[in-house]
Amino acid sequence: MISFLLFVGIIFLLFWVSGLSNRITALERRLAQGSVASAPEPVKKEVFYPTGAQSVASWNPAMTKNAEPVHSSHILQQPAPAKDSHLAPAQMQHKDADDTEKAVNWLNRIGVVALVLGLGFFLKIAIDLGWIGPWAQIIIGLALGGLLIYLGQIWKEKFGTRAQALSGGGVAILYFSIYAAFNFYHLVPQVLAFLVMLSVACLAVWLSYKNNSLVLGILAFFGAYGSPLMFSSGRDQQIMLFGFLTLLNIAALVIMFKKYWMELFALALLGTMIDFGIWGASYSNYSNTLNSLLFVIITLVIFAIGSAALLRYHHEKQSVGENFENGLAAMQIITGVFFYISINILLYDRFHNILPAAGLIGAVAVFFAYALIDRLNYKNLNYCMSFIGAVLLSSSAVWQFDGRTLSAVLLLIALLGAS
Repeated sequence: MISFLLFVGIIFLLFWVSGLSNRITALERRLAQGSVASAPEPVKKEVFYPTGAQSVASWNPAMTKNAEPVHSSHILQQPAPAKDSHLAPAQMQHKDADDTEKAVNWLNRIGVVALVLGLGFFLKIAIDLGWIGPWAQIIIGLALGGLLIYLGQIWKEKFGTRAQALSGGGVAILYFSIYAAFNFYHLVPQVLAFLVMLSVACLAVWLSYKNNSLVLGILAFFGAYGSPLMFSSGRDQQIMLFGFLTLLNIAALVIMFKKYWMELFALALLGTMIDFGIWGASYSNYSNTLNSLLFVIITLVIFAIGSAALLRYHHEKQSVGENFENGLAAMQIITGVFFYISINILLYDRFHNILPAAGLIGAVAVFFAYALIDRLNYKNLNYCMSFIGAVLLSSSAVWQFDGRTLSAVLLLIALLGAS
């Protein structure tokens, strides 16, 4: 009963924080509108000049006998400078409003930080004393993560990137709560936890598009590629894993057609390599080798040809950012290394007869990607891709004539004679 009352009280407290934020925002808007409405219009000063065509600066009564005398009140005089004389009355009103708004913002931040810290200490004590059970802890975590995402959205115009960090923290709390419900407390089955985690990842992707936030996109990919590791059942699910990773990699390509975030594409490659490596260390065997080889080839096509096609597309749209070429070149090298090591581990002992064909397929894919960007004047990237293709092609020839030195020598003589 105590845990239920505490949980209900915390939920009401979270909603009270949300309502308080809305009221403070409305108050700030009214203060800003009131200061603008009450600001007096600047007074127009009349300037009197002496009669005649001459200006005040050049006029002198002694220059002509018939010049009419000019009264001293007609001559423009500069008043003595006073404090804040450089500010117009309207500017001074705006300055006061800005100071008030800054004070309210600081009070708002201090109140939110104090509330979050107090709530965190209270939850820690309640969990240690057994007042809040596992279900209550998970639901509170989900509610708190959702609240932080909501506050980040309503504060994004006011706090900018700090509000985005708040939403990112909410996404991270949702990830941890789902993981704790499955792995720590065993409250939900694997399929449900996996689907909920993917739903949170999709929400983070949508928020990253809406807010143009790379941080939220990185959190979304972190949760998506981390889901197979966090919700592993301990059984070999090769087809499901490879299909899921392929869909995520294609989704990364689709995202980059709208937002050319190379960091997300690199994170997708890293997540694929980690998931595949951990699966291979535990479950790779003779019977599933060809499925693994197909997945490795598809991954090379996505990251080599796909990234080259994206670069060509954004280059034509003139939406490519600065200082990306070296990063993309490094990603192409990592992709080539991943393909080279994977096919050697998978095929060298078990299926050595198809190893040359696999290397040749990889070389063709890399050279095709090279052809897509050959004329775009990215020299460092072109050098890296041509080097990767040459290594794969040379390795394919070595694997083909492995143990057949005479055949290799005859082929070399034939090529020299043809040249």
